Amino acid sequence: MNKLITSVQHPDVKLVKALSRRKERRAQGLFVIEGLRFVEEAVGAGAPLVKVYCTKQLFQAARGRNLVEKLTGQGVTVQEVSLPVLEKMTDTEQPQGILATVRLAAPAWPAFPQARTFMLVCDKIQDPGNLGTIIRTADAAGVQAIFMTVGTVDVYNPKVLRSTMGSIFHLPVFTELEAGKVIEMLTERGVTPIGTALSAEQVHFTTDFCRPLALWLGSEATGIEDSVLIQLPELTKIPMPGRAESLNVAVAAGILMFECVRQRTAGRSAGRRA
Repeated sequence: MNKLITSVQHPDVKLVKALSRRKERRAQGLFVIEGLRFVEEAVGAGAPLVKVYCTKQLFQAARGRNLVEKLTGQGVTVQEVSLPVLEKMTDTEQPQGILATVRLAAPAWPAFPQARTFMLVCDKIQDPGNLGTIIRTADAAGVQAIFMTVGTVDVYNPKVLRSTMGSIFHLPVFTELEAGKVIEMLTERGVTPIGTALSAEQVHFTTDFCRPLALWLGSEATGIEDSVLIQLPELTKIPMPGRAESLNVAVAAGILMFECVRQRTAGRSAGRRA
């Protein structure tokens, strides 16, 4: 392990702080993750960790010591820092004693298994907490890939990353895409993009989610733009018998994704009984 860093003016401290900005993340090709569980998820997923920073407090528990041993065994640089330095580097009020820089890497293009394709499109979603929650829910629901259009909040925003709870490392996420090109790409591969809109005539209970599909989610403020809606071959909506005009986009995404899970699970069960 390298010499203890005690100065907040150290170049590494300045680099990590700079990575809180999207422009700097793109320029350096790095992003930051924080917390013991998040770093463990990254190690388990084989994420390209560049450097790990931790305090001596981390070594007081066997879990922390085991993680550091695993990291050094994989050739990852582990740098000890003082607690005041880590507090300067972190984006959270109560840091867990560890953070890491991770290299931005282009995800592998997803396979398109014709029978079971299940993907998600996030179109101009703005709230970091919403996007992170959607990614985590997609991971739980078995979504195979997520496509994000231009205007969507940066997936490597610290608040997005924390909300994913490590799911960012479990499925490929493609960013900065033009909506029209995503529709074209999906359609050419036999995947139906299904938009969500209050104007839809069918509800999600009656929508066929057992075919190859990509759920299309619009922004919190305006939903899917009209210019995109007219290009989508199919729309669906969640019935709302109460007085609220709309649902939070992350809540709606969870309802729709797990309706897809329900239908596909029921279909497999019916097939086994037959």
